[in-house]
Amino acid sequence: EWYKISETGRSSATKRSEKLDIAVNPQDWDCEDARNVARGVHGFLRYFFVEKCRYRPLTVSKLLFSESKLPGDENHFLPCMYKETKGRFADLGVDISYIKLAWV
Repeated sequence: EWYKISETGRSSATKRSEKLDIAVNPQDWDCEDARNVARGVHGFLRYFFVEKCRYRPLTVSKLLFSESKLPGDENHFLPCMYKETKGRFADLGVDISYIKLAWV
């Protein structure tokens, strides 16, 4: 919904979701909405794998990154990410501690 703020400008307000506090219409998403989605997704994955399944980070990594039909020790690799990325996740409040990753 658009609102007139001056003779030459307009502003808008969007409906926000209750749980994640993101714009209901994805076309209205901005950087803060992306942060909220990342926090929500990783928060849910952490809850599911750690709290409900009681998996350790290496087991989660094997499940998510294996190319086998039944994930195990074979065909398993650790994704490698820059240490700066780990810091950026932390700065954004995104908890990725539930998964084992390699850092360079």
